[in-house]
Amino acid sequence: MDDFLHNLRSGGKLKQQGHSKRPYGGQRRPAVDRRKNGDDNLQVMNAVKDILASVNETLKSIAATQESLVRSEERTAMVLEMVADNFHSLIKQAIVTEVPETAPNYNALSTPLKDQCE
Repeated sequence: MDDFLHNLRSGGKLKQQGHSKRPYGGQRRPAVDRRKNGDDNLQVMNAVKDILASVNETLKSIAATQESLVRSEERTAMVLEMVADNFHSLIKQAIVTEVPETAPNYNALSTPLKDQCE
């Protein structure tokens, strides 16, 4: 008993330092299955499936809208080409009608202009 009181008063210097309360190779707390239940995984998968279906519908709608926009742009380009052709033909008609009835006498012009006109 004397050794017991001595060890108690001295702070346990004779205690073994490498000793722990848990058993060798054991875990600190009991093993708990931390994986989700199959029902939780199924609910998550169904939610993901619903979200992906919604995204799929949205992308189809966007694709249809883009195709409509492309067709509209093609029609606009076709109309602009027609307007440009009409302007071109109007300009041709305006030039042809404004030519004087009597053609100028290029032989009467001075030599530098005569060379440029021919």
